[in-house]
Amino acid sequence: MTLLLGSVLAPICQTYEWCLIGLIGLIVAVIAYYYISWRNAFSYWKDRHICGPKPIPIFGTFLSTVLKVRPFVEMEWYQKYGRLYGFDSISVRD
Repeated sequence: MTLLLGSVLAPICQTYEWCLIGLIGLIVAVIAYYYISWRNAFSYWKDRHICGPKPIPIFGTFLSTVLKVRPFVEMEWYQKYGRLYGFDSISVRD
């Protein structure tokens, strides 16, 4: 199996070091792309100069409402950010 894989990759990567560097570069590029797209997706309120809680990666602001009672969390946000604040949420339309 190693011999077959080596013969397939030989024309593409002359040395395994360059192939490994290319693979690491590809992984870094994919992670950077997803991070930038995630950051842009959660900057809706910030772009409109409306304060609000910062989302946690993967969970957003949902985690804080699960760990605490939602009305208390919203009251904390109201006291911290004032009468006008924004946060992202997911709503499913039937």
